[in-house]
Amino acid sequence: MLKLENVNVKIRDKNLLNNINVIANQGDFIVILGHNGAGKSTLLKTILGKMNLTSGNITLNNINLNKLSQQKRALLISNMSQDPKMGTVDSMTVEENLAIALYKGKKTNLQDGLKILQNSEILKKFLSLFGENILKTKVLDVSGGQRQMLAFIMATAKQPELLILDEPTAALDPISSEDLLNLIKTMLSPNLITLMITHDLDHAVNLGNKIWILKNGIISAILEKNNTNLTIESLKKLL
Repeated sequence: MLKLENVNVKIRDKNLLNNINVIANQGDFIVILGHNGAGKSTLLKTILGKMNLTSGNITLNNINLNKLSQQKRALLISNMSQDPKMGTVDSMTVEENLAIALYKGKKTNLQDGLKILQNSEILKKFLSLFGENILKTKVLDVSGGQRQMLAFIMATAKQPELLILDEPTAALDPISSEDLLNLIKTMLSPNLITLMITHDLDHAVNLGNKIWILKNGIISAILEKNNTNLTIESLKKLL
């Protein structure tokens, strides 16, 4: 369970988050909506430890995140950004990037990671999508869509407690965007907590089970899709 209690973030005289109280349970896929400046990125950065709380408390499966550094939070939380260049290493091959993901947080070398990779589920999943030919290719030479799919597979290679997707399709063309979203839907564990920011209302309606709407740093609405007749038009009225 991810629990935010009375979370406030203030920089100088500006309140970026105002008294946020929300809970995300195991298996929740929560889409976060809001106009630019609403506080969406601030919310994610605060959970990741990239921004400091002014007051309040954040816990993840009974672990107090307030007491953990960014580095220690990264062992519990996987974060995927909108930039295809983030989350992967240009100068290394696709295979080496997959190996890195498997020994996240461990003291080991790349060769050990490559050995572990050979019999891993992550490699089987990757090969079913792309085949073997791409494995020896430098990440710099693959397409943006392939790179984002690689970044997602890497982010979920070692089951995190929480997965954060910050506009993962923003830089992709429509076909690559749909390919990535289909991959996300098929590969997510039913026990994982996922938070995703998007500006695409169609994605918001069709993905996940809950929607949080942010306005001026406040959660103005929490919608549960099982109990709400959600449409793009109804979301527009709430934004």
